[in-house]
Amino acid sequence: MRVPVIGLLLAACGRMYFDPIDDGGLPASACLPTPEVCNGIDDDCDGAIDPGCPCTPFLAMTSGSSIGYRTDIAWTGNAYYVVRFDGAGPWRILNILDTGAVGAELPLQFLSIPRILWTGDRLIVILRSAGEVHAYKLTTTGTIESDVLVGQGTDIWVSRAGRDIDVAWTEMGAVERRFHVQRLDHDLNLLGPRHTLVVPSSAISTGIATSRTVAFAALVGSTATAITLGTPSPIVEAQASRIEVSGNGTGFMVSTPAPSDTLALVHGDPDGKRDAGPFVLSLGFSALSSHAAFARGEHYVIVATGAIGTDGVAQRYDVDANGVVQSQAEMFRVTLPSVGTLGVASAYADAGRTAVWWGYFDGTTSTEFLAQTCP
Repeated sequence: MRVPVIGLLLAACGRMYFDPIDDGGLPASACLPTPEVCNGIDDDCDGAIDPGCPCTPFLAMTSGSSIGYRTDIAWTGNAYYVVRFDGAGPWRILNILDTGAVGAELPLQFLSIPRILWTGDRLIVILRSAGEVHAYKLTTTGTIESDVLVGQGTDIWVSRAGRDIDVAWTEMGAVERRFHVQRLDHDLNLLGPRHTLVVPSSAISTGIATSRTVAFAALVGSTATAITLGTPSPIVEAQASRIEVSGNGTGFMVSTPAPSDTLALVHGDPDGKRDAGPFVLSLGFSALSSHAAFARGEHYVIVATGAIGTDGVAQRYDVDANGVVQSQAEMFRVTLPSVGTLGVASAYADAGRTAVWWGYFDGTTSTEFLAQTCP
């Protein structure tokens, strides 16, 4: 399976507007409650994945080279799938058990970064192939069961919407760029119409959170902008293009790097309007590497990675809709080489666990870490 490398979404001066035919919300995510089991999905439809399931902290280490790339991670109920890159060859998907034992790679290779989600018994892989956005359903051994053409375009974002999946991507134009989102069920059937936002070409969009109202984040100049199925509105002055969006049934949180290795947080309501913030989250890093954000109930989990002195550190913060830190914990700490490069982390959080997939390059070799903490 060979696909071209995915690039950044860059778009020109102009205005943001929705395609007139796309003025409604996405179809409601169907969820038929069943008893909750430890399988990486929300069985009883209460918004929580695997509550009460066993969780043991661990730190697993592998060699690879995902440095500088935002990869991906998915939880299955007893293991993680992680996307990795060996520095010279294609992208691969590796299995790591919840004991920290490193398992096998799936027998598939990708020339662009695959985005992955777990459906309870199958792994969904979203990627671009020859300018087309495809969704693949894989067995646990990597056999492709189905291949669905979702659209045509470049950069890809994936977000879970209950039992369903929201796929967002960009379609490059001569002046304007179109930002599409399509909802699929876990069998990869397309649900409802595609929704399209026309984005000014100065925007770099880097986040998605979904409910019935879809929320994106875009960097327009130096201002992070919330984009929903409604009027785009400026959120907060941003330092860099790394923007995270996390959403639940009561709203969404936009987080972006700010001066002095802090994060700026803004909360929005379900209609995409800012209702609280900006807040400043002080991290205590001497150098911030990356961050990821998730909704956990009515709170938000933020995982930040970076350097504190000569150590590489991953921290977890639990914040409410008003930006108040309810708890924080160090996920792991390692001594860094004297010369090296910190990678860009991917993370996962649910009701009972938080995990971070991260690494560094010492100039010769690289080391990757998967750390799980409870919760």
